[in-house]
Amino acid sequence: MKSVLILLFVLALLSGCTGAGETGHHDDDDEIVAEHEIYPGEVAELIEAGNRPIIIDLRSPGEYAAGHAAGAISIPFDTLSMGELTEAGLDRHDVIYVYDTSGRIGESAVNVLTSFGFENVKSFSGGYVHWEEDEYPIEEGAAAATQKETAAVEGGPRIHAEVTSHEFGVIPQYGGLATHDFLIENTGDGELLIKAISTSCACTSAEIDKDKLGPGESAIVKATFDPNVHEEPAGRFRRTIFIESNDPTREEFMLTVYVDIEEGK
Repeated sequence: MKSVLILLFVLALLSGCTGAGETGHHDDDDEIVAEHEIYPGEVAELIEAGNRPIIIDLRSPGEYAAGHAAGAISIPFDTLSMGELTEAGLDRHDVIYVYDTSGRIGESAVNVLTSFGFENVKSFSGGYVHWEEDEYPIEEGAAAATQKETAAVEGGPRIHAEVTSHEFGVIPQYGGLATHDFLIENTGDGELLIKAISTSCACTSAEIDKDKLGPGESAIVKATFDPNVHEEPAGRFRRTIFIESNDPTREEFMLTVYVDIEEGK
């Protein structure tokens, strides 16, 4: 009996990053996804089942136009207000899912909607990038609003990397860790401050060896992929690392790793 319980526990730990068509993530482990979040795969399953959930794209109108989750409406986070939500025809009892690029401001958006009285709000774990990585339905087309012109920014720190992606190649589905060091540098004329590092999935982690870079200085970002965090889907897919800094020209800098899982190994 004891051995059966252990086996069930191991199987529960292995359940994870799976989704529609076996290409994405889906996990029922509440310890992995935050309370305010939902895995994109769960939303995709609702759509496949014929439901039409309300999805709000919090990114800029330009980003929305370039590609957004199928059926999503555009309400940029900096314009999120009761007036905008009312104009969109939303009701406080509606089930609403929100996303930004990486999930960084998801909790803030959920808190804003909750403060307006909306009762059922979740944000995409890993944001739009997570949705896109796992090849869930995407549409293109401009939002109703026009993108604001952004004035050129002169001076200050600049985050840069000569190489922004890495191929891990074929690794066993139940194998050990795969790691890679990315080199980033500050090519600007001010001190670069690394505020936070996050990833699009718990199967990938990243850490940096220093969080303050003077002009011309560099740092190492160690990316680690662990196939044992989830039962990864077979085949090739990508995972993304987001670096938030004080670079005034971009909110988040992205690095990507590609993995080809050898099923059953």
